[in-house]
Amino acid sequence: SIIVQTGGTLIVKGNPTPNQGVTISVTTMSVASGGKIDASGTGYAPIGVTGVGPGAGQNMTSGGFQVGGGGAGYGGVGQSSAGSGGISYGSFTNPVDLGSAGGGGHHYVAYPGGPGGGAIHLIVDGTLTVNGEISADAGIKPNPYGGSGSGGSIWIEAHTLLGSGSIHANGATSDGVGGGGAGGRIAVYQETSTFLLDGQHVHAKGGNSG
Repeated sequence: SIIVQTGGTLIVKGNPTPNQGVTISVTTMSVASGGKIDASGTGYAPIGVTGVGPGAGQNMTSGGFQVGGGGAGYGGVGQSSAGSGGISYGSFTNPVDLGSAGGGGHHYVAYPGGPGGGAIHLIVDGTLTVNGEISADAGIKPNPYGGSGSGGSIWIEAHTLLGSGSIHANGATSDGVGGGGAGGRIAVYQETSTFLLDGQHVHAKGGNSG
């Protein structure tokens, strides 16, 4: 069993080579209010100033004043800036892919985009209680010019799902000229549940462009 208490964070980090998230298989799991299972920003990261991943945003790393890289795609397409947004990819029924990195941008020199979200697969034979957060959001990009990363993936298989917390794999918003990242993918399977599977509690939203 795993218990994440209030104020605690269980950081989940996969391996982008080869596109591998983390699977946790337990009898019971509980995430208390104020606790978090977090794979945010642990997906594909830029290599130098080049976006990486199946949905990497287009690089625009030369030739312009405030030229924005494209946002990364995953569950949807990334938002375009000067560079095109990345493509959608992966399974929506069994999501295991990492989120992609945004494309590089340019402002006199080249700047990298932001990293994608990681991938979490939870297999809970008994009860999963989520009153806190389970997150695979994209990471924050370090500058205004690169594109933002896409959200990662969360795949939950539980006998019973309880609680009133949140499960999210959101793309990152661009705070400058780069494109926003697409949302990731979430799949939830359970036998019985009182957890509300609505847009307030479960979301994989794309980030806006600056």
